[in-house]
Amino acid sequence: MKWADEIGVNPSLAMAVAYIESGFNVNAVSPRGAVGVFQIIPATGEIYGVTRKELFEADVNIQVGIHYLKAMLRLFRDTDLALAAYNAGPGKVVEAGYRIPEIRETRNFVRRVKYAAGRY
Repeated sequence: MKWADEIGVNPSLAMAVAYIESGFNVNAVSPRGAVGVFQIIPATGEIYGVTRKELFEADVNIQVGIHYLKAMLRLFRDTDLALAAYNAGPGKVVEAGYRIPEIRETRNFVRRVKYAAGRY
């Protein structure tokens, strides 16, 4: 994955996040409003100077998603916690005492991404 290499994130991990988040569907929209391949919340896109409309462009969404994943990896220095933060938000990981929060969806997300990453 081109952007993963350029941004400095393990390509297998980036591919796994994209697969679990949307099945690589650039038009995916979650019930909570996350959009695109990496299921970016529009407020997160704004941090990177990207509009909700632009998040439906595959290349833009992938770049934002990988940059955000890298930010979580830098912040938590632990893949499991970074994945939990990517899914639930960094505040939830901090509130959980720097552990994976007791949120079923988040725990399943971490497990599923790690499994998928092993397949790439």
